[in-house]
Amino acid sequence: MAAIPKCEWAQRNDKVWFTIQVQDLKDEKITIEGNKFHFSGKSQGKEYAVDLDFFADVDSKESTWTTTGRHLVFILAKVESKWWDRLTKEKQKLHFLGIDWDKYKDEDEADDDFKTDGMDFNKFGGMGGMGGMGGMGGMGGMGGMGGMGRV
Repeated sequence: MAAIPKCEWAQRNDKVWFTIQVQDLKDEKITIEGNKFHFSGKSQGKEYAVDLDFFADVDSKESTWTTTGRHLVFILAKVESKWWDRLTKEKQKLHFLGIDWDKYKDEDEADDDFKTDGMDFNKFGGMGGMGGMGGMGGMGGMGGMGGMGRV
């Protein structure tokens, strides 16, 4: 029996990001029809599979996917542009499915997508700490601040 890999998702009104976390994927088979989704593949000698009934239909012709070596990433175009209550028709929580917090937005802020316009954020590296705020020279004794004498 095939194992179920860890999956994450996020959405906007018109699309769903769906990520399957499987490294070095081989022999993948993907089927998307209406609201039906099927994935199967092999990684490091182990077989994986995911079968889902999405909350609503997706447009398989407008949807895309790619492998990154560590993940299988889908951008699924919704047939009807509207916010889904959840990823699947099932109301129960699926143990292998979580939120992709890097792409997550609430419904009321979903149209406020940050546009990177070709910026490569990998060049920024760590931002480091801000360090101390140094002294606030030139402030002297601030009159009118009773009880705030010098120490």
